Amino acid sequence: DIINLVGLKGFENSYPHQISGGMQQRASLARSLVGHPKVLLLDEPLGALDAFTRMNLQDEILRIKNENNMTMLMVTHDVDEAIYMSDKVVVMSARPSRVEAVIDINLPRPRVRVQDSCWCFSLVRRREMVKIKEAIVVEMMTDEELAWFNEYHQTVYERLNPYLNAEEQAWLKEATAPLKR
Repeated sequence: DIINLVGLKGFENSYPHQISGGMQQRASLARSLVGHPKVLLLDEPLGALDAFTRMNLQDEILRIKNENNMTMLMVTHDVDEAIYMSDKVVVMSARPSRVEAVIDINLPRPRVRVQDSCWCFSLVRRREMVKIKEAIVVEMMTDEELAWFNEYHQTVYERLNPYLNAEEQAWLKEATAPLKR
């Protein structure tokens, strides 16, 4: 039953104005699942939601996708969301739209969000996710923006480096390394 699948049991007879934004998004998802599609097309499905509801619905959409063995194509402007939910990210340019890069997300599932900082989240996994995020963001930058970003990082490195111990200097050097396409 689709109502149960999207977590709306008990609200079957409610009107949209009677339910929360998250529940409205669930209702929209339910409508798209009625025909049992093999491919689910989602255009900014979570953009207007608060962070907590957004994260919950990300997990729900992934659960539904997996339970129904479907392919999902999702448009989002949220790089963290793209990494968390996707196996492949296609970076598009501004108008006229064209593919700038296709980046495989080769991280095991279930994934931990980039911003999560629980003690059990390994530093290695966090670094992998940050590197993927950097690769996506670099593809979104113009050459001028990339040059400015790298110049800014170099300035940060030069100003902070004299005040740090050797371990901190090594970390800062890695953190401020120039980004490349």
